[in-house]
Amino acid sequence: VPQRARVMAVLVEGLPLDATIGDEGVGLNSATAFVGPNVDIFSKVSHGVRLSTSAHGESALLGEALVPIHADALLGDHSERKLRPLSDPTQVLGFDFTSECAIPPESGRSTLVNVVPTAEGTANGILFWWELELIDGGIVYSTEPMAFANDKSQYEWQDHWQQCLFILGRETKVTKGEIVELISRHDDKSISFSIAQAARDRPNQRRKLNEDGNQSIPSEMNKLISPFRALQLNDGCRTRTYSQSIQYCLNTKGGLESPVLDLSDFGMCGLIAAQLGARSV
Repeated sequence: VPQRARVMAVLVEGLPLDATIGDEGVGLNSATAFVGPNVDIFSKVSHGVRLSTSAHGESALLGEALVPIHADALLGDHSERKLRPLSDPTQVLGFDFTSECAIPPESGRSTLVNVVPTAEGTANGILFWWELELIDGGIVYSTEPMAFANDKSQYEWQDHWQQCLFILGRETKVTKGEIVELISRHDDKSISFSIAQAARDRPNQRRKLNEDGNQSIPSEMNKLISPFRALQLNDGCRTRTYSQSIQYCLNTKGGLESPVLDLSDFGMCGLIAAQLGARSV
């Protein structure tokens, strides 16, 4: 029977979307790649199709997102890494299962932790994982990435339990050594994060934001496009392959008069076909 559990978190910087990687022009696995298509990049690889990123004057394709990932594939010292840690792992949530009164309510709770950045950069997201104490003072199971493991020789690759990347709705500039207030909130189904204003001179401590768990943290969760869909749209190689395939079919299957039927939830291929000159989409 589990005794205790904790959630560990790290501030991370994702490679900006306007960075140049080969001829694709986008960091496919960067934090910011999950929260909406880069209009100019998509247009470049789709023969001029431009997607609207606004609705009613506000961003419709940007917001917070939670994405399961294999963090070690995005971390490391190699030149192609896509996530850069900006802090050491910090415990942001703790759970005690040894008594019923210690278990949080279904509505959840919010906590605040002072995190001290170890590097200067832009916090695009929060990388987090969990650790579980199975026996008091004994066996601990952790989903910690190998990049943060103290003894890498004892680390065993696991495919079933992944880490999670929470994409912040608003990126935050951080300075090495200057405290960042990280707000963590959970209920029985999910965990979310936000960064409060800096509190430079406060001691490193964790405190409850609310005692009864009813205070909610405003969410900007994207309602119009999923993180995985955003990632697909930001994959320049994928979009270019679709464009070239549609161009080939129009050239070899009857020309621009050929009818084009796009069975999808987005209509991207139909838009590309129309941009290429297809007259019946």
